[in-house]
Amino acid sequence: MDNLQKFYDLLWGLLEQLPSLITILACLIFVATRWKRYPAVAPLLLCSLVLLLLHGPIFAAVYNWVPDLLIDRTSSTNRISNPILLGLSLIYHTALAIPLTLLLVCVFMRRNPAPGETSS
Repeated sequence: MDNLQKFYDLLWGLLEQLPSLITILACLIFVATRWKRYPAVAPLLLCSLVLLLLHGPIFAAVYNWVPDLLIDRTSSTNRISNPILLGLSLIYHTALAIPLTLLLVCVFMRRNPAPGETSS
């Protein structure tokens, strides 16, 4: 029964992320349609969006199963100060910082106008 509850918890975590995942998929489609117009920015943006798309489900699964594998719930230790959760949090935020940094680079990357367009 515990494994079934874990599976439901994972599905609930993914369901909570569904609006973000749908938005990222829409952005991926938008980037694909603008590939020829902005050939320097589109690949980097596509890479960043794919990393963001993978980040949510991967860490939903990690936070669902890894703490129970590494933490003894019968002990009376404080979960917040547990070094395992601190390490998971550090990995989570570092893995999130990478695609967000790529997105920020894409925002400030120089874009040349498409052939035939004039810059205003």
